[in-house]
Amino acid sequence: MKKKLIATGLITVLAASNGYMAYTYIRDTDELKNGIVKSQQENREKDEQLSYLGDNIIKLQSDLKGRVTENEKLTVELKEYEGKIQKQDNQISKLKNELKTAKEKEESPRKLNMTVTAYVDSCLGCTGVSASGIDLRGITEYNGYKIIAADKNVLPMFSIVKIKLNNTEFKAIVLDRGGAIKGQIIDYLVGSYDEAIEFGRQKATVTVIREGKG
Repeated sequence: MKKKLIATGLITVLAASNGYMAYTYIRDTDELKNGIVKSQQENREKDEQLSYLGDNIIKLQSDLKGRVTENEKLTVELKEYEGKIQKQDNQISKLKNELKTAKEKEESPRKLNMTVTAYVDSCLGCTGVSASGIDLRGITEYNGYKIIAADKNVLPMFSIVKIKLNNTEFKAIVLDRGGAIKGQIIDYLVGSYDEAIEFGRQKATVTVIREGKG
């Protein structure tokens, strides 16, 4: 009887032990399944995050490429503007130099050592109308200036000069040319042949007050 009870007790203990082990196995299996499901969910979330980050990287790369292209375009435009600015700077420098030269001419008028002869408004074959188109017959002055003929390569038409001779000084305007008036020679208009003969041929210092019409 005692042996039977012991055997029965052992069977009960074994049954209980097997039941606990089965319960433990099922519990561990469920936990493992849950862990796998959770891990799979986390992996999906990470895949989604990676996909999102990948799309962002592609977008950022595209934006960067666009900005690089834009910067290259801006660099080309900048070089073009720099070229234009340099060109304008050169023009400004040129104009400044021209202005400086013009001012120097004004401050230091051109002076010439010339020979002065005299002529009259009437001669054989002459019409009395000057090369400037002004009729010189009967006059020796024009707008308050004495009248002279000069070489166009020395004094432009309508130039105003100051002529200093040994005994006198006067201002004159270029209104005529002459076949014999070449180089450093001026022909001075007087009222008669006697005046022309008396004037003769003289040396003069000629200061240019105005070049041409001004």
